[in-house]
Amino acid sequence: TIVRRPPAIILAAGKATRMEPYSLEVPKALFELAPNLTMLDLTLKWLKEEGIDEIIVVTRPSLARFFVERYGDSIRVVTTDREEGFGNLYSFLSGVRAVGSSEYLVLMSDHIFEPEVLRRMLERGGRRAFTLSLDRNPPWDRLEEGLKVVLEDGEVKQVGKDAVPHYGIDTGIFYCTERAQRIAEETIEELGSGATIADALRRAISYGEVSYVDVTGLIWMDVDTPEELEEAREMLPLLLRRSLVKPGDGPVSRYVNRPISTRVSVYLFLRGIYLSPNLVSLLAFLLTVLSGLLIYRDLLLPAAVLIQLSSIVDGIDGEIARLFGTASRFGGLLDAFLDRYSDLIIVAAMGTKLDFLEPWQLVIFGLAAGNVFVTSYVSHLAGWRSPRVLRLRAWSPSGRDVRLLLAAFLTAFNLFWPFIWYMALIPLSFSIYMLAASRIPEKPLKLEKR
Repeated sequence: TIVRRPPAIILAAGKATRMEPYSLEVPKALFELAPNLTMLDLTLKWLKEEGIDEIIVVTRPSLARFFVERYGDSIRVVTTDREEGFGNLYSFLSGVRAVGSSEYLVLMSDHIFEPEVLRRMLERGGRRAFTLSLDRNPPWDRLEEGLKVVLEDGEVKQVGKDAVPHYGIDTGIFYCTERAQRIAEETIEELGSGATIADALRRAISYGEVSYVDVTGLIWMDVDTPEELEEAREMLPLLLRRSLVKPGDGPVSRYVNRPISTRVSVYLFLRGIYLSPNLVSLLAFLLTVLSGLLIYRDLLLPAAVLIQLSSIVDGIDGEIARLFGTASRFGGLLDAFLDRYSDLIIVAAMGTKLDFLEPWQLVIFGLAAGNVFVTSYVSHLAGWRSPRVLRLRAWSPSGRDVRLLLAAFLTAFNLFWPFIWYMALIPLSFSIYMLAASRIPEKPLKLEKR
């Protein structure tokens, strides 16, 4: 069975009257957050990074040419059969009838958000006709316009802009199943073409067909006014930096390396300065080679600094590739190849400073050197991107980010044997655990029904 990502429907048929006169010349979704980076560009980037290739943009007939000219065949543009006099539920239904799938995402074209919102919806959505993305602690300035949600005993009981915001507001991303279309059609039949998605949700609530995914604490924004557009532009660097944190990042990468590397990568991206990710990977490798030479020369403090610096630089190559859309299989393989030999160089350099007085010490050193390769190999065999491995990598004491920080710290104090013992035992323990865990069936991925 082929595992598929659900298609995405992006609603972009609104008139954006509060953005006039700017919206009279170009659709609001194509307003720029940065030079040549529109709000819709950002949404499409996040969707494609999550493996969603089937994307439908629903708009009014008069606006279709803007999307076709910018995106060509990379998206499918669907128009409503009228220019005015309809609500967003009418746009929703136009997209649903065109998508031909039983499960799909629905997004608002004037919302920006960090990719983790999307990941949570893909992972947890789909139980009922509509699954909302719910921010239970939104900024108060967003409560006036947002779709407020009321919960009772964990169930959605009421939605609407006039509802009491006891439980937060919807962030504008929905996971829908085939039952959503029937509910939308019933709502329009009763209320007419001016019906809204909120109207359909109220009907779905009466059927018990609305659930939610908690996205509290994640970044998102509904852009309705020129002032909010300026706020979104100011938010963009943080949004991009948050997008570069990967689910499998280890603790050192997440809390030490990424706060530094993402600032560098986003700075370069927003100013259009492109560096080849492969050259950055090579730079990280050369920093490690230099640190090994410094260890051999007993210049331990500079060596320690370079080891940790190489760890930070090693994150920049992938970040640049993702931001500029230049990631490649070759680049990934080159990075993995250089990483393994970088680690081996550090272990070998430490070995030149050790006295091997007993045979068992050579065995421990051999295990340490071998684990540089074995741990990575076992992780890949176990499913490098599987939920189980990602959860383990996020807090594993044997991840490369932890290894390099520990190597830097112990090198600074001339404590090479403790690092060799660490490399011999901790990564081996991780590999054994992964071997044992492989006997436990992993929760299957959600399959899209076709």
